[in-house]
Amino acid sequence: MGTWSGHKAKFVRRFANMKEVRDHAVQSYGEAVREGSFPDSEAESYSMDKLEWARFMEAEKAQEAKS
Repeated sequence: MGTWSGHKAKFVRRFANMKEVRDHAVQSYGEAVREGSFPDSEAESYSMDKLEWARFMEAEKAQEAKS
């Protein structure tokens, strides 16, 4: 990912320094999570009907009881 430091082999060509891009992206992600803007409950999350969720949980409990 372009995170070179130190010796570079003669046969290696550095096309880009992705370390800066990667570091900035990770920092931005962390900030968004800490401030609560990610994930957005509408645009970046899934939801489930409450009745459907209850049926799912009942099925899970039944499956655990069989184990």
